[in-house]
Amino acid sequence: MSQISERFEKQVSRIHELIEQPGSIVTWNDHIPDPENPAQPRQIDITIRREGILTIIECRIHSEPQDVTWIEALMGRRDSLNADAVIAVSHSGFTKGAILKARKYGVILRDFKTLTEEEIKQWGCKTRLWVSYHNFSSIDLFFLFGSEARSHITADDAIQYLAREGNLAHITELIIGEIDKRRPEGPTDNPTRVVVSLFPKNQLVAGFPIKEAIFGADYRVVKKEAYIPSVVAYDGPEMAALERTILIEQVDLGDFEITQASKEASVALDFNQIGIPLNSRIRDIVFDFRRPVKLRSVEFLAQPKILIPMSNISVAVLFEK
Repeated sequence: MSQISERFEKQVSRIHELIEQPGSIVTWNDHIPDPENPAQPRQIDITIRREGILTIIECRIHSEPQDVTWIEALMGRRDSLNADAVIAVSHSGFTKGAILKARKYGVILRDFKTLTEEEIKQWGCKTRLWVSYHNFSSIDLFFLFGSEARSHITADDAIQYLAREGNLAHITELIIGEIDKRRPEGPTDNPTRVVVSLFPKNQLVAGFPIKEAIFGADYRVVKKEAYIPSVVAYDGPEMAALERTILIEQVDLGDFEITQASKEASVALDFNQIGIPLNSRIRDIVFDFRRPVKLRSVEFLAQPKILIPMSNISVAVLFEK
């Protein structure tokens, strides 16, 4: 499966997690035993189960509208797997023949339509959101060791320790955790110096325990408003864009979408795709839905990578007397 197809299927799965009735179980990349050969599971893009009823969803993200051939294949899959219903989701829509065939044989069709600027204005519920970041500059990191380590450890040893997988990220999270406890006001134009002391447990550099890690940096909170450059609507092919059940806002921060259905919404974002400034980490995200909305879920599609490059940190070692 390509990364594009996987992302599309997961998007459709998130939509149905939002709109299905309470008690429904939505599963992406499910496997169902073949009724004629139970030892042979059949892969299904998405399944919905509720009170013994099985709905299967198959997705296609192709450049051309899907035709009758795919609809007939899905009719056969529905019957073969004893499913109660099948939903065909095409990113590029369907041909007229496919729509007529699906209507006659009970295949549910879903596609996406992009709202025009005028339709977005008519909708009137475009979300506003702001992202704020912890931002650091002039970063110093000191490691304190016992006096017995004086002739055995250099700054290069500490740098090698930080370079090992996960160590810098772990220390960064601990530092930000301490700063969060102070909840400094923001945004601020002029950075202020912050100093954070950490006492790592069971952390060794060249065989010697770290007594204390002292982090110092010029710190500020950077806040910026994000924008919604496009909105797509999900529903049946015959439905006009503004009449559709689901509206999905694509945010200009990268892989970040806000899905709204009636008075509920869900958010999915990838921290590594949203243009985090250098030496920064996301602090918080504030939403203004312009109307009462229940936020059903916030899903992080990927965990953040190291946000402060080693090259931007001045590392030194200190020793007890």
